[in-house]
Amino acid sequence: NEIHPGRNRILAENMERMAFRNVLITKLSPAEIASVYASYFDLVLVDAPCSGEGMFRKYPESISEWSREQVELCSIRQKEILNDALSCVKPGGYLIYSTCTYSVEENEEIIRWITKNHPFSPVEAPEHIIKVTSGNKQYPDLEFACRRCYPHLYKGEGQFMCCLQKEGTLSENTFNAKIPLKKINNTTLKLLQDSIKNAVNLPLNCLYEYKDKVLVIPENFIKLPPRGITSCGVILGNIENKRFVLHHQFFKAYKALFQNQYETASAKEANEYLSGLELLLPDSPNGYGVISYNSVPLGGYKASNGRLKNHYPKGLRNHL
Repeated sequence: NEIHPGRNRILAENMERMAFRNVLITKLSPAEIASVYASYFDLVLVDAPCSGEGMFRKYPESISEWSREQVELCSIRQKEILNDALSCVKPGGYLIYSTCTYSVEENEEIIRWITKNHPFSPVEAPEHIIKVTSGNKQYPDLEFACRRCYPHLYKGEGQFMCCLQKEGTLSENTFNAKIPLKKINNTTLKLLQDSIKNAVNLPLNCLYEYKDKVLVIPENFIKLPPRGITSCGVILGNIENKRFVLHHQFFKAYKALFQNQYETASAKEANEYLSGLELLLPDSPNGYGVISYNSVPLGGYKASNGRLKNHYPKGLRNHL
């Protein structure tokens, strides 16, 4: 979830490139999320808006934007967000709280506020986290759980993190199998089938329409909110100029469904593909396929008479 439109768009683009199949992306307020997902999640991560002291080295201009008033306002906003986020954790579940600031008012004091006002307890950080972080000597009772990154001691910028567990016993997941979206209509389905021919073994029972796109949503997917959805599942594609065009995310996420697959052993050829060039492969069957390198899917192509037409998105292409 990201309520800021610009950051939400970047979040969605990153998820598409990572080709995760089971992600719901939303642009909701914390209160809206809490109204839909009360006691729902095994784990909630709150990367809270903060005064940004941990980014002073990377962005020196942010020093002039800092003020004591901003620290106090951030602390108030963090508590408002956490009141909603904490209610989304199921009994026995976990909340990870993180910031990129050093301010104790936004870090250790927030953890103390949580444990005082909510049924949560800090969890000891694992050894591999402790090795690359520091505790705050001002709060010796919280050092086992509250960990800080310092750029002069460890790789990376300044961060704070703490994991807390909610009282109770963690229950098995219960899913909402009913998806409140329209199933793909017959007209769109025919365009899709005409476009892909026999190149893809499509999961027809998992295809839904959302806005101008067709989505592949796994069975036993997460409960969907009534509004504020940016995307969910995997984008299969959309109609352009009366023909169906497959989306980059589908090529990467569902490589196994494609009949035609080309595994290149050449880093040079992989880079040529990532740069948008057509590849020559005389023995390739016509139709859509997926190209991979070291068994990792790079993206899609459409073969025609031994030429692999490049379907890697223009905005992602490398420059040779």
